[in-house]
Amino acid sequence: MRTKMKREKAMGVRPRNDEPTVRRAPLGPEILKRLYYSMLKCRMADEQARRFVQEGKLTGTCNCESGPEALVAGATLELLPEDTVVPGRWYFPLGVVRGASLSLLYAQQLAHSRSPNPAALAAVATQPLNMISPALTMTAQLNVGTGVALAYRLQKRDNIVMAFSDSASSSPSPWHESVQFAAAQRLPIIFVLNSLNGTKDEATGQRIRSIAEPCGVPAIPVDGNDAIAVYRVCHEARVRARQGYGPTIVEAKAVCLRSSRTNGAGRSSRKPGTERMASDPICSLEQYLRRHELFEEEWRQQITTKIAREITESAAGGTNFSRS
Repeated sequence: MRTKMKREKAMGVRPRNDEPTVRRAPLGPEILKRLYYSMLKCRMADEQARRFVQEGKLTGTCNCESGPEALVAGATLELLPEDTVVPGRWYFPLGVVRGASLSLLYAQQLAHSRSPNPAALAAVATQPLNMISPALTMTAQLNVGTGVALAYRLQKRDNIVMAFSDSASSSPSPWHESVQFAAAQRLPIIFVLNSLNGTKDEATGQRIRSIAEPCGVPAIPVDGNDAIAVYRVCHEARVRARQGYGPTIVEAKAVCLRSSRTNGAGRSSRKPGTERMASDPICSLEQYLRRHELFEEEWRQQITTKIAREITESAAGGTNFSRS
């Protein structure tokens, strides 16, 4: 036992009975506005993808979705460029907040059906951002992600891996074995499990806890529509991982406001307006900023103009993203 403890200490692994004292995540005006900016950029990029479909510049099937902006922005806001992201099916919004070329992300929506080499296209869009290729299966993405986390730990680096997965569609779960391995090796990885459509399925929570508790892994539920709550929970998980205390599971109850799974006619499904407004994470954060006198219409117009210009420039003036 002592030999094992010495070996773990040499590798930078903290004792299992030792937990960090994490200060409450700072939430100054700058961080709150960065959250809002990232979420708005995700939403506007998604809206542009739908317009491209309607204009015939994107053909085939477009799989962008609105709704996870709070989860994506809140979880990744403090990630370093050298940190690694396992995107799961959230590669479009994650690519947006990580700074991927929007033209490549739009084209990537069609890669599975239109591109002659979808794996290569996915690698081009995500490789500079330390994002695992979305062309891989969820199981393969998690295997690569845990491997990267192990390399970080063995190299005594402060970097971490953040892995996104859909808990509602994970039975048998591809992340189950990854969590067990990460716990055994005390890897610097955070598993962000999204319960789709705001599912408050107690069975899902119990299944997650049944996996986490025997491994000694904290499993923290959070409202995935609340960007501030997600940011605070993931801040604690990041501190824990960077200091060598091992993995954390963040169980996010997130609502997908609408799916942009559109055909050539640009049809998409969406929730009614009143329900959409009540659960819209961007509207919720905007109301919070207004209550704290941090929101001005002029500022919103400035960032909206900036994002719109970036989208236009990235799209290269209306390039046709179809692949024949």
